[in-house]
Amino acid sequence: MSHPYISRPIDALTRPLRREPVRRDEVRIYRRLGVLRITMPVGTYLLEERGEYRSQNFVGDPALWRPLMDELATQYAAHDESCRRIGLPVRNPTALPKPEIFWGVEYACGQCGAQSVAHKFAGNRVPICSDRCARERRVAQQRQWHEAAPQYRQRAEARAGRTCEQCGAAIEAARSTKRFCSDRCRIRAHHQRRKEAANGEPGLRSVSPKTNSPQ
Repeated sequence: MSHPYISRPIDALTRPLRREPVRRDEVRIYRRLGVLRITMPVGTYLLEERGEYRSQNFVGDPALWRPLMDELATQYAAHDESCRRIGLPVRNPTALPKPEIFWGVEYACGQCGAQSVAHKFAGNRVPICSDRCARERRVAQQRQWHEAAPQYRQRAEARAGRTCEQCGAAIEAARSTKRFCSDRCRIRAHHQRRKEAANGEPGLRSVSPKTNSPQ
């Protein structure tokens, strides 16, 4: 026996619906049990009860989610077409993730603190609200691992305290062999060396002028 959706007020559980449509950088799309899942920012869904056991379901508001679904549909269609052009089999079009979460949980993102709702996470997983936060967290972890490595500390010490050989300004060097703070100082130093070499000053390599050999 099928049961109709029963809308339920959510003022006590989440914030009221917002006016701005959902943006791609606000959600995380991931695969779970072979199906694409999506996180949902607060204020973009309604809480409904479905079925005989009145299971709680977070259902995205169509007006807020339609622009993002259209954007994803265009991207997935372009991806499928590119696969066909290079000969990869595409049996069915890539399915869009549904902005619906059954028995979801509301949580604060472990990276930016934004409130979202998603399926329950495993105990060893940090809840993340969007793909952007996932990338930022991964970059921060990689930077932390690099900074903890002995060779990274040695390179950092070699870069520290370096100054420009031309103007004496401090250099925030990405490598330990950087000598100048800018291209302008590098070019000025090059012209100065050529001038000093032309004057025959000791300690500098002489640069002989080019002469045309007789034909």
